[in-house]
Amino acid sequence: MESLIRYGWDAEKIPGYECRDTPEENGRKDHVIGICFIVYGIVTEFIYTIDMIVMVRKQHRRLSCYKIMIVLGVYDMAAIFINSLLTGYLWLNGINYCANPTSVYIFGSVAVALWCGACLNCFVLVINRLLDVSNKAWMYMVSGQNTRNFCEFGELQGGA
Repeated sequence: MESLIRYGWDAEKIPGYECRDTPEENGRKDHVIGICFIVYGIVTEFIYTIDMIVMVRKQHRRLSCYKIMIVLGVYDMAAIFINSLLTGYLWLNGINYCANPTSVYIFGSVAVALWCGACLNCFVLVINRLLDVSNKAWMYMVSGQNTRNFCEFGELQGGA
């Protein structure tokens, strides 16, 4: 994203991202691929919503591992929206990078940021589980209020 800001919010000015040899009209529409992306996204979001409803219950939220998994669920649901539902919409309308470079660049940057944040929070979950089964004395590092602090590392990574 810093490249986009540096080049005046115009993705075509970023070196390596210009569309000089490509016409700027929309690309090929593909209804089959678009519908497949959208159906997959809707089904996955529906299942994830049910999972999140269970995880946010008070009896689960008191456990640090569930707090971390709730944060991961938020990351994943946002990523599924971009990677499935939005991608399906773009396929249905034949919208490609050269037709709308700045928007596609921003969507891609947000998707990568969500992936980075989710990866780091997965690592936090691994640390949490390892400390829980191995050394209870160190569990204070990733439990209670510290769980939120650890999850913020993922937010920083995702936003970087």
